[in-house]
Amino acid sequence: MQRWLGLFILNREQFYKQRSVVAILLTTPS
Repeated sequence: MQRWLGLFILNREQFYKQRSVVAILLTTPS
């Protein structure tokens, strides 16, 4: 159970990182 929770937190962290990278790319003028 604890390992599953750790994986969930890791996936969520990576998801937020990806979203912030996408947001930076979208807000940066080309």
